[in-house]
Amino acid sequence: PTFTGATNYTVMDLPTTQTGVVYVSGDANGNAFLRSIDFSNSGILKYPYSYTKYDAPVAGDLVISQAYGGGGNSGSVYKNDFLEVYNKSGKTLNLTGMSLQYASTTGNFVAAETALTNGQATLLYGLLPAGKYALVREAAGAGGTTDLPTPDVVGWLAMGGTGFKVALVTDSNGIGAVTCPTGATIIDFLGASSTANCYETAAAPAPSNTASVIRNCNNVDTNNNSADFAVCNPPLPRNSSMGTPPLT
Repeated sequence: PTFTGATNYTVMDLPTTQTGVVYVSGDANGNAFLRSIDFSNSGILKYPYSYTKYDAPVAGDLVISQAYGGGGNSGSVYKNDFLEVYNKSGKTLNLTGMSLQYASTTGNFVAAETALTNGQATLLYGLLPAGKYALVREAAGAGGTTDLPTPDVVGWLAMGGTGFKVALVTDSNGIGAVTCPTGATIIDFLGASSTANCYETAAAPAPSNTASVIRNCNNVDTNNNSADFAVCNPPLPRNSSMGTPPLT
């Protein structure tokens, strides 16, 4: 469908402020795109606007690259917990509408929309270029001395300092009130600590107040948390200004 409406916008390369009509198109996935701005009522011809539609991630495009739940705890350097996602595809991806969903090592995830209202999910948003990291800042503790680098996404998950389970999900729907969820919308999963009751093949090592768990060199994903993750002391938070081209 196409929607038409009038509002005020500032277009930097016009000589003066003008009032026009903004034409927006929507696609079947609910994405909206600015198509053109019509200034004809002001004596100016339509001002064309070009855009690029970025792909939504699918399995294999994104991985959880690091997770840390000791932020603000005793002995911690960083004030906040954080999660990190890496784009291993060869293209820019649109993260908007995705989520990171959380449970304790033995706890349940949640069903339907309640993941967003009970503090067990963070909505992702924005574009992530190929070979870059998205840093997701989560809840702060009372301690720590250092702020994280500028986050790409802000959430409020209060993560466990010594273990957790995290799912990277293609939508914002809760993945089920179960300890070990499955389904096509889960494109990566991390279970960290020997007490974790869900993981890919085997659990990643336990993090701590002073250490994260980080994906091994080149962000390779063998679907084995134990083999793919190692303890990183101190944590190494990386945002979208950091990264390397993905392996081909």
